[in-house]
Amino acid sequence: AIRERFPRVQTVTGDCQARLPHPDGHFDRILAIHVLEHLPDLPATVREMYRLCDKERGVFSIVIPCEGSLAYTLARRVSARERIFERRYKQPYKWFIEREHVNRPHEILEELSPYFEVSHRRFFPFRFVPATFCNLVIGLTLTPRKRAAGAGHTFTQSCKVPHEFLVTGGAGFIGSTLVDRLLALG
Repeated sequence: AIRERFPRVQTVTGDCQARLPHPDGHFDRILAIHVLEHLPDLPATVREMYRLCDKERGVFSIVIPCEGSLAYTLARRVSARERIFERRYKQPYKWFIEREHVNRPHEILEELSPYFEVSHRRFFPFRFVPATFCNLVIGLTLTPRKRAAGAGHTFTQSCKVPHEFLVTGGAGFIGSTLVDRLLALG
């Protein structure tokens, strides 16, 4: 879909839980929108995003659901999604979503902490209430630490590609020099 809409955008497919074929520090921006909560090997993904993110000017932007929160649980109950699932499959929705969202917000934040610092955060819908219990999602802009805590070494930047970035979505990735254009798409 992206190739048809934006033919000048280079797309690459890969598994973000494994080593990707790009040099250390290759990307200025990495986006993971509703991805990290699904990954069984979250530690490997965080290490790989840290390796790929440029340590001088790189950012890692994520959006994660407040899975397990009161607001998220209530929103799921009143949405049609849970009712439709239960009616169609004649099974509780809870078992499905617990296997779908294997990482909770506090687990994701704990995993990111040794590698990235939070430079900006936004909660939705109550953006001025920085708590998971009353919000549906958290958006974070992270910057890589110059040296990962406990890693014992830093990664070198063997490639400097200005304004190239990585977008994760399931197992898909997009690299482009059109950062501003794609980020403006929301």
